[in-house]
Amino acid sequence: MRKDEHKTREPKGVYRVRNWSAYNAGLIARGEVTMWIDKSVLMQDTELESRKRGRPCVYSDAVIQMLLGLNQVFRLPLRALQGFACSLRKLAFADLPVPNYPALSRHA
Repeated sequence: MRKDEHKTREPKGVYRVRNWSAYNAGLIARGEVTMWIDKSVLMQDTELESRKRGRPCVYSDAVIQMLLGLNQVFRLPLRALQGFACSLRKLAFADLPVPNYPALSRHA
């Protein structure tokens, strides 16, 4: 028995690009990343500055949520997310506290 005897398929519509400049602009806009980070996220806690050796850092919930949100958007493993956050700190946000991947894993 053939598969198409019970179900009749309608032919797919043919999509043709008519406005190439708008199509190219749309493809370019897919790769654009814009981030707005609140200043309260960038402010470091006094506990991060006065920590002692061997004591784990306590990061604010806003930083953890921001990084885990980026994790959902870019689908990165936690180690790559830590590297991504370090590169953000180098490029634009010098005050961004970057937790290590075990801390992100515990909070996730």
